[in-house]
Amino acid sequence: QLAVPDASSVASKHQTDTNRPEAPEIVAQLKSIGVKRTVILTGDTERAAHAIARQCGIDDYRTGLLSQQKLDVIAELKRTNRSVVMVGDGVNDAPALAAATTGVAMELLGGGECQPVAGGATTGQS
Repeated sequence: QLAVPDASSVASKHQTDTNRPEAPEIVAQLKSIGVKRTVILTGDTERAAHAIARQCGIDDYRTGLLSQQKLDVIAELKRTNRSVVMVGDGVNDAPALAAATTGVAMELLGGGECQPVAGGATTGQS
């Protein structure tokens, strides 16, 4: 189970909600190594999340979520799955990162705030 918290975690979501070129391949690689389900958790609109999910091969999405709601979804996913990986890029993801089996803080859009609660961190544009 992989919970992708925000379309920007696998996509470049500036003005056009277009995914990063490598995003579909990354999702495919995750599935090839046994990730059963991918989910976007985002404060964005249904339209934006649907487009990114369709383009990237992401299984599900939850939209309009605040920090506590992301945390609630992580708890729900943990009840029905052995493990949940949460990838976050902002301070509003910190509680969900801490609650996931493994949290990965991305530093694309200010993820530095998440690093103290995450199990891992990325830097730069990777």
